[in-house]
Amino acid sequence: FSSTDENPTFTFDTAGDYQVKLVATNSAGTHQITKQITVTAASTGGGNSNPCNLPECYVQSTSTVSSGLTTTITYGYTLVNGKKMISSITTSTGFGDVVTSIEYDAQGRRSKDETKLGGSLQNYIEYEYSNGDQTVRANSYDAGGNLTGYTISEYDANMRLNRTDNYTSAGALTSYTIFSNFLNIDGSFPQLVETYNANNAITQTDVHTYQDCQLKSTVSKDGNDTVIGEINNTIDANKLLRTSVATIYTQGFSITSTTEYVYDCD
Repeated sequence: FSSTDENPTFTFDTAGDYQVKLVATNSAGTHQITKQITVTAASTGGGNSNPCNLPECYVQSTSTVSSGLTTTITYGYTLVNGKKMISSITTSTGFGDVVTSIEYDAQGRRSKDETKLGGSLQNYIEYEYSNGDQTVRANSYDAGGNLTGYTISEYDANMRLNRTDNYTSAGALTSYTIFSNFLNIDGSFPQLVETYNANNAITQTDVHTYQDCQLKSTVSKDGNDTVIGEINNTIDANKLLRTSVATIYTQGFSITSTTEYVYDCD
């Protein structure tokens, strides 16, 4: 298959695993790359089986610049019951790579997160499910296996996250977050997120706007209704998040960071 289009497309006749080579040639020469891909059948409604018919692309890496420093994060994936799921998050630091590995159970549910620095275990999280998977408890442990705290998250019948409660290891509630005003019934796209302390006083309000089921912007206010942060994202014509600009306002100063996204379909 060959094409002179800027963004050529190719449709496979049969689902399965394929090794694909892309060769690009122009007056400057030739460059090629080979990748192993998994092709899945199109949904009966046409396109991909997700709320906004997003392209089957996965974040490969992000690069964030803040105060002159650049932080790079890379993502690894694995197939779980035929579905591509994130398996690792690697952050490069001056002290070594921070790697968070993610495990799944036989039902495809997230079962454990394990974080290491330079190969040494730092902490881990184990997940428990109940109420038809609508209640998820995440237990946090230090490197020695001591419980440091836990969260309990509640999902509705459409598996949209409604509420998350945060507890100390002794079971004392420290804060909770309410998610509401959802964009649609097909995914967890809350347009309003409210965080409260243990005394039921609101500490932060986040108002989200979306474009093609991607987060377009967020405005965050504290309990006094003062703006403490903003996020403004750029969504490209293919419905992919490309650039995220986050600004934090504190003590009369503002700190801005810019994140660029690279996908495996680029």
